[in-house]
Amino acid sequence: MLSNITLSITEKSITGLLGPNGAGKTTLLRIMTGILSPDYGNILFNNILNPNLERRNIGYLPEERGLYKKMKVKEMLIFFGQLKNLSKKEAGERADYWLKKFEITASGKRKTEELSKGIQQKIQLIIAFIHEPPIIILDEPFSGLDPVNAELVKTIIWELNSRGTTFILSTHRMESVEKLCTEVVFLNKGTIILSGDIQDIRNRFRKKTVQIEGKGEIPNEGKAFLLKSMKVENELIKATVRLKENESINTLIAELLPSFSFLSLEQEVPAMETIFLKTVGADA
Repeated sequence: MLSNITLSITEKSITGLLGPNGAGKTTLLRIMTGILSPDYGNILFNNILNPNLERRNIGYLPEERGLYKKMKVKEMLIFFGQLKNLSKKEAGERADYWLKKFEITASGKRKTEELSKGIQQKIQLIIAFIHEPPIIILDEPFSGLDPVNAELVKTIIWELNSRGTTFILSTHRMESVEKLCTEVVFLNKGTIILSGDIQDIRNRFRKKTVQIEGKGEIPNEGKAFLLKSMKVENELIKATVRLKENESINTLIAELLPSFSFLSLEQEVPAMETIFLKTVGADA
């Protein structure tokens, strides 16, 4: 169950929807696609209210496979393309293009039931992509894919996104969110607990600990920092300092520069999985 969801998806972004099982991710995606209707509130696409005709401009990959097992793959792709207002000729040409793009051209003449789960997942992705909609919603797009094919799918998503396609995807693969998405939304118990630009969020959760190397002098305490540890080898200083509250890397550098020559400086930025666990755990 969702509760008081207010969410704006940036055009031409790749937005990752994250949350534990039962958080409401699939429900939210189904409402976005019109499969479910909200008890109250509205969904707007391009500032259009209740855009029934606009929903044909959405590509959707459901979590459950919805393929016709006895149908030959290319025939099925043409059928789904025609449902999205493509002519039979256009649908056939695009089916050939996407089968080749996903490196499964030979599967076009086979029945769905004869194919592996990974190839079936690729076919469902083609159904979502075939009419080249401006918005594509993907529920667990990497399900059933090995690492090589997962990378292929990421490359195709990047390519479409570079041409202006907006993506919204739900996935349990944190490494995919880290590499693929530009924005992220954390859901827990049907409520959004964190959302925004992925780099802004990572910077917000930066640790206060900073590793520095160089030559010169570092006091035990400064206006911006506390010295936690220091090791000196052949005049090379390797130190760990902790920033004080409301202080930044810039103030640390400015304070040390008169007496210290930096060779390297690194502030730890936590992975999205760490941020996810910390945020969801704090709100659980």
